[in-house]
Amino acid sequence: LVLLDGMTVYHVDHFFGFFSAFNADAIKDVQVFKGGFPAKYGGRTSSVVDLAGKTGDVNNLNGAMGLNLLSGNGVLEIPLKGRGSVLISARRSYTDIIQSGLYTSIYETITGDDITPDTDTQDTQGAGGGRGGGGGGALGGGFRGPNEAFVQPDFYFYDLNIKGTFRPTDYDVFSLSFYNGEDNLDKSRDQLRDIALQNNSSVSIRNDVIDLTNWGNVGVSGKWSRQWSPRFYSNSLVAYSRYFSDYDRDTLIERVDAEADSVSFSRNFGSVEKNRLQDFSIRLDNEWKLNADNLFAFGAQLTRADVTYENVRDDTLSVLQRDQASTQIAVYAQNTWDYKDRIELTAGIRGVHYDATSSFYIEPRLSAMARLTDRVSIKAAAGVYNQFVARVVNENVTEGARDFWLLADGETVGVNGATHLIAGASYETANWLFDTEVFYKDIADLTEFSLRYQREANFGPGGPNLVADELFFTGDGAAKGLEVLLQKKRGRLTGWLSYTLSNVEHVFPGLNEGEGFAALHDQEHELKLVNSLRLGKWNIAATWTFATGKPYTAPISEYSITLLDGSELSYIHVGGKNSERLPAYHRMDTSVHYKTHVGGTGLDVGFSIFNLYNRSNVWYREFDLSESPMVTTDITFLGITPNLSIRLDF
Repeated sequence: LVLLDGMTVYHVDHFFGFFSAFNADAIKDVQVFKGGFPAKYGGRTSSVVDLAGKTGDVNNLNGAMGLNLLSGNGVLEIPLKGRGSVLISARRSYTDIIQSGLYTSIYETITGDDITPDTDTQDTQGAGGGRGGGGGGALGGGFRGPNEAFVQPDFYFYDLNIKGTFRPTDYDVFSLSFYNGEDNLDKSRDQLRDIALQNNSSVSIRNDVIDLTNWGNVGVSGKWSRQWSPRFYSNSLVAYSRYFSDYDRDTLIERVDAEADSVSFSRNFGSVEKNRLQDFSIRLDNEWKLNADNLFAFGAQLTRADVTYENVRDDTLSVLQRDQASTQIAVYAQNTWDYKDRIELTAGIRGVHYDATSSFYIEPRLSAMARLTDRVSIKAAAGVYNQFVARVVNENVTEGARDFWLLADGETVGVNGATHLIAGASYETANWLFDTEVFYKDIADLTEFSLRYQREANFGPGGPNLVADELFFTGDGAAKGLEVLLQKKRGRLTGWLSYTLSNVEHVFPGLNEGEGFAALHDQEHELKLVNSLRLGKWNIAATWTFATGKPYTAPISEYSITLLDGSELSYIHVGGKNSERLPAYHRMDTSVHYKTHVGGTGLDVGFSIFNLYNRSNVWYREFDLSESPMVTTDITFLGITPNLSIRLDF
């Protein structure tokens, strides 16, 4: 669950994960609950990230602007006569205007597309395409050789945060927060290629493609916070959020005989995939200090959710269509008992009525911490959690899995449930922290969607009729592991070392012959080392990451079946589900920043290097079964990548 000022954010990155969807200039505080989270939060089975937006300076006008090789950003804080403020923060990439070498490197790495023209081997320049789309610019395409083409994509992202706060009295605070973040990718192209034939005639091959992808979040929330008395405090929240993801591809292929000036072959086909999710919530949270030892919290939440999903292939085959709506009503109560600052016990319960299944769900929560000494403490937590909006894994063996959102309906998509069991200990001084935890999470009613199975195929004169409900698979899983953290909190040199040993296994009766398999995000070992050194006006930082490879499903061969009407269907024979592993991943990133003042303006100049020693890390693998033997292509992450940045604060 990712919340920004109470609104839900469903997509949390830009540029395929290279940037966070959240601009640091707009964020004041981040609370992370890795598991065992309190009764105040619900609707998710894994963890919670609760972000609070930054409020502006109530007395002074402040601002900042920054620029690097990919994007620019700015922030402005406007005071409201000492009683409030308005903060505006915006960020936009300019990769659709200036496509730098850094952008080209990142894009080719992330997508696997070759977008670097090679004029030495290019046969014919593609005609400029006026295809419109997200970037707003025309795109051209061209050919390198007999079987290769390049595309110059148009891509940009932006995000905008606006937050206004007003304090009419010493006991009331009103705030209004708005967020909008979006990515747009346009790979449309108009390509025309002339080919000379052996009889001295020629033909023209036209390949016009509309290829548009955009995704993002829009949200707004309003909150009233009231201190009714020194012992009673409440928050009233109204929030709306919308997530969208659109993919639209249309291809026109024509062969034109030059002498006859006629079209001898023409084919038009395309595919559309659209996902919409919006929710509207009203929430009331209260805290009541009963006495010196007990803090009682209680509240209620009403959420209305609407989801649509459409997946159409070859213009006519409707793979899946859903139009869903549901209402959740939740209430919770929780008490925290703190005994002499030595023992802290929190017990809570959350109840949810979900109308799509006409069921009421009880979710007890319990956590405890004991301070054995001033430096040593132990802790434990347990809880039951349910998730009513499902992030369905969409298996695609040859191109990599994708996800989409649906509402749980209790039939094809079950209500996802989990039980958390967590225990740990910590040792902390003024300068150092050592913390360790073990966890076990039992997960029920997971959902996957796959087109490689059709359990009751219905073949008619027009080919196969897909029965969408038979393409969903339900299973269970478990996540368990150990986490260790060593952190240096103070001094010129700060940083941390963290290590995670984990295992995430799923069991689906309809997949992998009912045998357990590793989840897509399973990584047995992960190690991170982060250091930051302050030397006067200089700040030097370095990060090193190591992780074992993630699992994937590898195809083995492709075969065809001839139907009674003479048409053919192609099928892919695959190995064990997620039975293969990518190579281990590791890299080092470094940065140097110099901070000073020029007059009354702060100046920050930075230089960073991503993947310092140019490790070739495999992101995912693509498979071409048209060749025999099968051709496997490693799509790698970025190699060594430098970047420059400058920031002015006034």
